[in-house]
Amino acid sequence: MCDCAGSVYFACGGGAAGPTGCDNICGSTLENDECGVCGGDGIADGNCDCDGNVDLGCGCGGAAEDACGVCGGDNSSCLGCTDSSAYNFDPDATLNDGSCIPYGDVNTDGIINVMDIVMMIDFILYGSGLDDMQQTLGDVNTDGIINVLDIVILIEQILGGQLSRGISTSNAIIYFGNGNLQFKADGDIAGIEMAVSGDFKITNSSLPAGWEISHSESVIILYSMDGSSLDNSTLFEYEGDFTVYSTVVADWYESIISVSNVEIPKEFALLPAYPNPFNPVTNINFTVPVECDVTIEIYNIQGRKVTSLLSSSIRAGSHSLVWDANIHTSGLYFMKMTSNEFTQFQKIMLLK
Repeated sequence: MCDCAGSVYFACGGGAAGPTGCDNICGSTLENDECGVCGGDGIADGNCDCDGNVDLGCGCGGAAEDACGVCGGDNSSCLGCTDSSAYNFDPDATLNDGSCIPYGDVNTDGIINVMDIVMMIDFILYGSGLDDMQQTLGDVNTDGIINVLDIVILIEQILGGQLSRGISTSNAIIYFGNGNLQFKADGDIAGIEMAVSGDFKITNSSLPAGWEISHSESVIILYSMDGSSLDNSTLFEYEGDFTVYSTVVADWYESIISVSNVEIPKEFALLPAYPNPFNPVTNINFTVPVECDVTIEIYNIQGRKVTSLLSSSIRAGSHSLVWDANIHTSGLYFMKMTSNEFTQFQKIMLLK
């Protein structure tokens, strides 16, 4: 054993370690392939069977990739295949080409379009029409329920992001009563879903072009189909009566929006101040059935006005004021509320 320069070379023997192949022959360069065969013709990326023969499958044994891209898989390992926008319900929930069905493709025709929205709207209104797999696909934001939030996300997908999103929203108020439904929000609204009860008929929609309204006896849903914003605080008029007991409001940013439902009173009223007698602060509550100018003033026993608490346009609803009479003397006062053809007086007693 020597190298080419004539020097002794202790390879494979009792001296320094030397090259030995997988066949244990000194000087051999044979290696085990990925199938464990010494000198086998398996390919380094694993495309071989375990006899060392080249295999056209995705791995040893001729396995095929499932719809999730897993070699030999059963389609159960992916939520969204290669991204979070798709979902494969089970091995049968694939398109004919084996690809996963995306969220929103409720009718599983391979296209997300208005037909999917129609099916989802019907389910929201009537609670039927979708099987378990379709309900899963319709829950676009995966929060466990199909509602207007999923509809808005789907519309944005269909529009391909080509819309004016406007201002994001954090708070909204729904006003209902006296044949009108109105709203107020601190941003741009994309959709509203209300759970209601009562006997009513929608008679006149004030929604702008591009908006749709659908309803059943227990659900009313309004949504923008073209990305446009609401341009009128009144949404629609109705006959009869209904109560809004739950509302979901959506914008184009998937914001978490706090919503209040306010019933519009049927008539003007100046409610009893409390406390009364008081020292020195009393609370004043009043109701207004329509948006109008309201004035609330305080007069002393001689009929002289001592202060004006309110003189401005007020939205329909229930409102409150506080009168701090700390600078005034003890005695009897008169509170006067005036609006349109309505006038009401109330006695209040300041005791110090």
